Amino acid sequence: MVQVVGILSDQFEGTWLFLSREHFRDHRSGEALWLSLTDEQFKQLRRLNGRLVVVEGRFKSTGLGHLVGDAPGLDKVVFVKDVERR
Repeated sequence: MVQVVGILSDQFEGTWLFLSREHFRDHRSGEALWLSLTDEQFKQLRRLNGRLVVVEGRFKSTGLGHLVGDAPGLDKVVFVKDVERR
């Protein structure tokens, strides 16, 4: 298991963790990790779109992402926490 900090992007194409606000703004999927979430996690995390979060899950270097083919990312996500200052 690994923990990664980034900007959560919950879009129609999938759920991504971007490594910076700039990458999030420009939707640079080459600079992001795909998040493989359960339906329940997906519903709960919609409110965190665009927020700085910590995500814990199992890192996979390939094989994730339904529209992008072999994207690296996290599966078996067990923890997501909003860490952005309000």
